[in-house]
Amino acid sequence: MATLLMCFDATMQSWGTRSQFASRDTTTEPTKSGVVGLLAAALGIPRDAD
Repeated sequence: MATLLMCFDATMQSWGTRSQFASRDTTTEPTKSGVVGLLAAALGIPRDAD
């Protein structure tokens, strides 16, 4: 089984969790959708792909 180790280490890092109109909550640890988005961008998958 292949394993990918990622280190998320940045001083000004924030990850969005819930949004309601103009207000948005953030956390210090990455969300699943954030990590999936980073991996998809690294693989060159366009955002409008089905």
